[in-house]
Amino acid sequence: MEEIGSKALIRSGTARSGERALKPEEGNRMAAENPKVFRQRPQVTMTAKLAAGERAALEQWSSMVPTLHFLDINVVSVIKRPDVSPDDNPRKATLLKTLRGLDQPNHAFSYLLALMEKVSDLRGTASETELESQVLRDLSALTAFFEKARVIESDKFVIDYLRQLRRVPPEIERPRYLEFLEAVNTQFNFRDPVAPAVRLREAEALLAVADRLSITRHHPTVLLTIACIYGSRAAKRLMKFKADPTRFNADNALADIMAIVRLAQFKLQIEQHGGYGRAKLITDDDGLGGVLDCFTPVSVSITDTYAGADTAFEFRVDMWRLLFAHAADGGDEADESRIAMQLEECERVFRLLSAAPGESP
Repeated sequence: MEEIGSKALIRSGTARSGERALKPEEGNRMAAENPKVFRQRPQVTMTAKLAAGERAALEQWSSMVPTLHFLDINVVSVIKRPDVSPDDNPRKATLLKTLRGLDQPNHAFSYLLALMEKVSDLRGTASETELESQVLRDLSALTAFFEKARVIESDKFVIDYLRQLRRVPPEIERPRYLEFLEAVNTQFNFRDPVAPAVRLREAEALLAVADRLSITRHHPTVLLTIACIYGSRAAKRLMKFKADPTRFNADNALADIMAIVRLAQFKLQIEQHGGYGRAKLITDDDGLGGVLDCFTPVSVSITDTYAGADTAFEFRVDMWRLLFAHAADGGDEADESRIAMQLEECERVFRLLSAAPGESP
């Protein structure tokens, strides 16, 4: 289906201890000379109809690939209550069954993405001592649950990370993204369906907000908001826009969006040099889980600067899936004329995204 290339620059301001301070011009000169680039490995995609036995054999083969699984906060919460019954909560019971199936010696699990979200939360009221106890309890629950697979982080790592980076956003431009989400929630009504005839016009107005805030049009924050215009149920569940602006939680929406970006950085580094054939995210969030596979990281370039690092990402985005997959429910995937019209609309959106600010596509 229709795919586009999406490039975004994420600035991380996390200073690293033990390094001498550099003048801006010196740091930028050294950075430009020494970028670290990680690229997606060559991929082969195959589509086939499989019998039940063939599917089981393929899944068994897939489980043999050494994999590092990142866990989000929601999954960690489920693991902390491992005795939930299918009768009480079938969804969580199914997730626990899946996690137990992944508990194999060739797999590993990481708490890092959940830790980053907890530690960088500017709204958290817990003291540092209380938060230390929380993350240590989380880590203890993970190591108790996974009997064969390894949990990557140690107690020392999570405590050191917390003490050094409490309330420090991993991305310097976080305030812009929050302002964008709050402006969209206030100025537009993407909670309700948008008439097909005005979708492109609404997307153009939305991009004007991104341009004003100097946010690249290809950033996942922008693309997922456009997906809301086109009725994506997963994107709407992720954003959770509210009629009352005081009830809209832009921080929560951004945390899920940036999980896509943070995973991309770790995924490409790990799959290239980290000793695992795959790196994946396991989430219990319907919204994030529904859009995650629409974004395939292609490359990440990390450039050290005097203030931290500039991280440039390139994604391959499945625009049809992001904008229209929800409309294929119930057998519409067989409607070739409808899909053709949707692909034409994807092309119009792509031209709009590629146009310079103020330029007509």
